[in-house]
Amino acid sequence: MFGQVWLMDNTKSAIIKVYREMQERENSVTAEKVKNVFLGIDAGKNTLLSLFDEVKREKQSLIGKTLSRKTYDRYCTVRKHLAEFLEKDCNLSDIAIKEIDYRFISNFERFMLATRGCNENSTARYIHTFKYVINTAIKYGLIYKNPFAEFQIKGKKPDRGYLTQEEVEILMQHKFKSKRLERVRDVFVFCCFTGLSYIDVKNLSEDNICTFFDGKLWIISKRGKTDITFQVPLLEIPQKILEKYEGKSRNGNLRCF
Repeated sequence: MFGQVWLMDNTKSAIIKVYREMQERENSVTAEKVKNVFLGIDAGKNTLLSLFDEVKREKQSLIGKTLSRKTYDRYCTVRKHLAEFLEKDCNLSDIAIKEIDYRFISNFERFMLATRGCNENSTARYIHTFKYVINTAIKYGLIYKNPFAEFQIKGKKPDRGYLTQEEVEILMQHKFKSKRLERVRDVFVFCCFTGLSYIDVKNLSEDNICTFFDGKLWIISKRGKTDITFQVPLLEIPQKILEKYEGKSRNGNLRCF
């Protein structure tokens, strides 16, 4: 008991000393500044949001190379939500990285679900991005204990529906009054028969349509997300869709879609 009282008195004295020293050299002294100095954290260094900003700058330089704009935007979104969480739930403008623990992560997850109204899968993606930044802190030697070690990121496997062959045929035969909707339908059908995602179709150019080893036309390109090369045979239906828009491409890109 005596030891605890002694420790509390010493801690209180140390905090008061920090406060008085800061008063002598600074115009504005806040509880947060005193706490950071007491813990050995310099303002703007080794804090969560400052590290997030550093990671964002690194990711921004990779857009269009090894990173998509969508992925970069997610870092920006998570940074914004963390700043809001710190302000509303923690009454802080930033936090020392070494203060982040299981409870902080759990409370942030609750904030995303309850306050921000995100679903489980969106929250899981945001937490994964947060975890990447914490792993960066570990790599930089800013912290040594991983606060995510015992934390389980939750997420539900989406129940993806699918169209039957009959439904696809009905869609293909439908007459749209709007040219825009007709193009949307054509892109969707093109994706169905090639197995490509929308972003991969969007990025296709005329140079990606090649005669392959079998003497037939193939689509040869790279996945936008993984940069992995793929080869897909150009079947009759997607080939007819390309022929439908022949001559309408822009600068060699098939963006008439």
